[in-house]
Amino acid sequence: MKVSFVSSQAISSALRYQTARLQADLTNASKEMSTLRVADTGLALGARSSISASLYREIERLEGITDSNELAAARLKSTQLGLQQLTDAASELLSNFSSTLSGAGAPSIA
Repeated sequence: MKVSFVSSQAISSALRYQTARLQADLTNASKEMSTLRVADTGLALGARSSISASLYREIERLEGITDSNELAAARLKSTQLGLQQLTDAASELLSNFSSTLSGAGAPSIA
């Protein structure tokens, strides 16, 4: 019968490797919990992972476009409101000038 000896350095290296692997697994698990998505789609899907990755990129791109469109719509609405107020003020000023020039209204200072 042959006896094999295992050095303390080999045991220490194995424990360090195991600890590092468990920490990486914990990091992936916490990422999956926070994003509700698989951390490594390549590992989960195999050959079809590139399709999944490109779909995720496309979804994020479309969400970005939607967000920028909502911002542009809000700015346009604000601009439209400002222009409407400017139009109303100009119409009132024109009306006041017209009535003053024709002498129809009593002169007043507002």
